Amino acid sequence: MRYPGVNAIDVSVQCTGPNPRIGPGIPKDHAMVLYTSGSTNTPKGIILRHEGILNLVESVGQVYNLDEMTCALQQSAATFDMCYAQMFMSLGYGGSVVLLPRDLRGDPLAIPEIIAREGVTFTNATPTEYSSWLRYGNSDLMRNSQWNTAISGGEHVRATLLQQFQQLGLSTLRVFNSYGPTEITWGVTSGELLHGKERIQKSGISAGNVLPNYSVYLLDGDLRSVPPGIPGEIYIGGPGVAAGYLNDPSLSSERFKRDIFAPQHLAAKGWTMMHRTGDSGRWNRDGTLVIEGRTGDDTQVKLRGFRFDLRDIEHAIIDAAANSISEAVVSVRRSSLNDPEFLVAHVKVDRPPDLEDRAQLLRSLPSLLPLPHYMLPLAVLPVEEFPRTTSSKLDRRAVAALPLPAPTHGVQDPDVGLNDDQRQLRDIWLSVIPVTPQEPIVPTTDFFHIGGTSLLLVQLQAALKKKLGVKVQLAKLLKASML
Repeated sequence: MRYPGVNAIDVSVQCTGPNPRIGPGIPKDHAMVLYTSGSTNTPKGIILRHEGILNLVESVGQVYNLDEMTCALQQSAATFDMCYAQMFMSLGYGGSVVLLPRDLRGDPLAIPEIIAREGVTFTNATPTEYSSWLRYGNSDLMRNSQWNTAISGGEHVRATLLQQFQQLGLSTLRVFNSYGPTEITWGVTSGELLHGKERIQKSGISAGNVLPNYSVYLLDGDLRSVPPGIPGEIYIGGPGVAAGYLNDPSLSSERFKRDIFAPQHLAAKGWTMMHRTGDSGRWNRDGTLVIEGRTGDDTQVKLRGFRFDLRDIEHAIIDAAANSISEAVVSVRRSSLNDPEFLVAHVKVDRPPDLEDRAQLLRSLPSLLPLPHYMLPLAVLPVEEFPRTTSSKLDRRAVAALPLPAPTHGVQDPDVGLNDDQRQLRDIWLSVIPVTPQEPIVPTTDFFHIGGTSLLLVQLQAALKKKLGVKVQLAKLLKASML
């Protein structure tokens, strides 16, 4: 295995003989390559160094009160950077880690039981995950558990999540919000959230203070610092800055710049680069950082902890439509503040002109997209023309405000060949899908092809338990997604 610029160790060779030994690493050695979606539909390999991981683990010890009694839950997939923070933050202080079985990942009924049964004290998850545990999990189990630290990251924290934590009533649980893209080794700020405090809700829920050895700069288009309260693009310097993107020097030079602001004591340690995140933020008067989203017309989003570019979905739709669609725009929507976010695609159909053929094309598109579940649009809706700005550019904000079809929770069509059990299950499906399916539900209909998502599957699991008294593992629902 050979990668330019990456020193790979052949463990099978190093670990042979009477005294197997792997040579010692140094801080600037490459530790791992983590992949994240890029704007060209080609994953970007981010090269992280040992010193970045070490600095993060050392810097959060006092913030989170980590020690040998820490028991962390490791529930994320190894492809998600949060997985490594979950493990290293506990193991680095002599603590333990509870590895969640793969078939229980994302299961809001099982995870609270595991937290209570295994004595989990420390969790690191997305706001979507926490909201799911608190909404569907056994509150009594969590309330009487040893859970004392919850770190949130990967998405914006909303006031509704703080209200959920407050309603749990676990007075010993400290809740933190953190921020940091993969390119700076997972975490650069952290701060404890005070449940329901009005001052936090009015000023925006902050991502906390900058962690030791990191530098965070909010800059304008001319690389000048902006004052508190004024939005600027976030640049980050320090030991966690990645070595760049694997085999992509052009993108590396665009996103990793020389840190012209680096303090002398940090530059002396060789920490002379900064990462241009593409995120927008502003400083509060108390020195905490508020994340406001992406800069300009950037189409990168984070949904349920996964970062991807909406344009990747748009390109996939146009390719899958085989010249029948000339333009596609995907937006992130939400039915209400308390409901999960989902994706909706609006498309301009050129061919076929027949309304029935057009409807069939739109119905079939989600199942044709070569994308993971979290990137599939819940609905594909036609438009005659896309809204434009006064300069004739696509107005994405206007597209995101277009009305959606009203959800239906009743019977669609009594003559689609369903038995009584299938009709009952179909109605439960319709109660959790926020947008009206564009085709009748039949026995061979796939939940994920009519707008179902992994997050809606969690709601389906809870609805089955409530309405039918049936407790089904999330992994089984995922595998058996047809009616």
